Amino acid sequence: MTLETLVMTDFIRTPEQNFAGLDDFPFSANYHSWQDLRLHYLDEGPKDGPVMLLAHGMPTWSYLYRDMIPLLVPGHGGPTDIETVRTYTQGYLQYLTARVQEILDAGGGLAQAYEIDQSDYAHLNTFEELAVKNAGRLFQTLEMESF
Repeated sequence: MTLETLVMTDFIRTPEQNFAGLDDFPFSANYHSWQDLRLHYLDEGPKDGPVMLLAHGMPTWSYLYRDMIPLLVPGHGGPTDIETVRTYTQGYLQYLTARVQEILDAGGGLAQAYEIDQSDYAHLNTFEELAVKNAGRLFQTLEMESF
């Protein structure tokens, strides 16, 4: 089959109003068009920063990454440099992982993970929304890995 003989399948586009008012999805829509198709993508963080591709399958969409993006982009969209990324993404995840592992090693539970002191990271834009979620998700992940 050549490109000329390839017949495109009909696609259904979800109306934009279906995405309006998502309080926990603060990202701006971007689109790349090709022929009669339109691909949605998110573009967060500094324009000269490293690129990270988060791909998803069908029938999911980028909403799947709404809690992960702020972890990958310190300050969520503000100017940054690699040292900031190391400190507030890699360093944060290493710190949180170590604290959660200590709880697991001591036979502790999820409630203790929610109480981990994360105040060193409280200045980040999304701290209030994500700190407890991050601890809980990391606890559940590490707990499953221990089996």
